[in-house]
Amino acid sequence: MPEFNAETEFDKARRVTVYPIAGVTGPWQDEPFDTSALPTQLIPDLHIEDVSSMFKNDTWDLFEGEMGKRDVEVLRRVKYAIVHRYWSTEHGTGDLERKSSELVYNIAACLRLIRPMKQYALVINGPIQPDGTIRVQSFDHPVHLVEISSIQKGFLLRNRDVMELKIVAVEFLKAMTGEYWKFRMPVSLYEAGHFQDRYWKARFFLWSSAIEAIFTSQTNNREHSGSKVAKERVKWF
Repeated sequence: MPEFNAETEFDKARRVTVYPIAGVTGPWQDEPFDTSALPTQLIPDLHIEDVSSMFKNDTWDLFEGEMGKRDVEVLRRVKYAIVHRYWSTEHGTGDLERKSSELVYNIAACLRLIRPMKQYALVINGPIQPDGTIRVQSFDHPVHLVEISSIQKGFLLRNRDVMELKIVAVEFLKAMTGEYWKFRMPVSLYEAGHFQDRYWKARFFLWSSAIEAIFTSQTNNREHSGSKVAKERVKWF
């Protein structure tokens, strides 16, 4: 928690960064989600949880005139999310909010590798009020990914996805915040492909590049590079 002197103590606030999840598996599906397992801590101050109580009925009314009806409805339907809690000032300092968003984006990227799902709403940030609701100060405009891979269109979060994310979260964050470009670049390429919904060939090229980048290495004799090497290593793994 950052230090505050006497002059700024009055401005101290508990803030949250929220990254919505498309949804969880229903009771009619093969692996119904056990909501009693929520909130689940992934790392200190960062959880997957039901965030419906953070939003009031009128939370998004202020933005109705600035956004389309569909976009506002997407925000009103947010129920499950990755949530990071931290201390900052009431109106934000900029740097702490940026670091919190980066942390949440990286965890979301990790979850997307485990369980790729549609992404409607994006990051939401603001201070927590005395009644536990969020006073929204910033958010990314909702997106509408219609043309994701067909097999992924029905994917929703399962309990085993949360458990797997909990196991790998710490190491994933270390890789994404250190000088591990061999790992960071493929993740960035995969993320770019996931959000490339306008032109399927661009997504194909980005994902192919991500696979080759993670499964091959650049050497002088090219012994460990090329599509043939990538294919065989994918099979082996």
